Amino acid sequence: MALWNPARVVEWNLNKIYLRELKQKGVAAPETIWLKRDAQADLQTVLEERGWQKAVVKPLISATAYRTWITTPESAGNEQNAFTDLLSESGAMVQRFVEEVQTRGEWSFMFFGGKYSHAVLKKPKAGDFRVQEEYGGEAESVIPPAPLIEQARRILELIPDRLLFARVDAVEVDGDLWLMELELIEPFLFMYADPLAPQRFADAIASIC
Repeated sequence: MALWNPARVVEWNLNKIYLRELKQKGVAAPETIWLKRDAQADLQTVLEERGWQKAVVKPLISATAYRTWITTPESAGNEQNAFTDLLSESGAMVQRFVEEVQTRGEWSFMFFGGKYSHAVLKKPKAGDFRVQEEYGGEAESVIPPAPLIEQARRILELIPDRLLFARVDAVEVDGDLWLMELELIEPFLFMYADPLAPQRFADAIASIC
């Protein structure tokens, strides 16, 4: 099977530990605790040691908010079994909750052939934090401020390989873009959000064929 994005990029992007590598290179991102597969950890202790009143638990390998939930010091004890199962299967990340996800939404920036194409702003339904349409979230076609596009572009510059497509999912916090996910494998590209997006994508394909 031929891959449009290089195989080594796909393998790297499979495990969310790539976010830690990008943060070490200077990319802004939420505070996160990384726990490898089969790690021994108490979820309540993780939160209390860092003073987090709310956090998000995610598997290191997942998509579409699979087995992702909000936790608090009060609820963590009841969630320990689910947390232990997660650690035994793939490892986990515990991320300080970013309120802006609910109040401002999450951006998705689409790039074709390394060039910015279009963006959407995704917002969760009332009372939820998941922006995916599967959970009631909505995506709106919005023209983002130029500084945010530039910040997203600089994130992609850290990937040395040539990419046919990329989606940068991030939240704006005080004018800075905080990376949530970098989708390089099979992202939904919101083609409906811009009538010129399909042509840009076709041009990008033609340029590397």
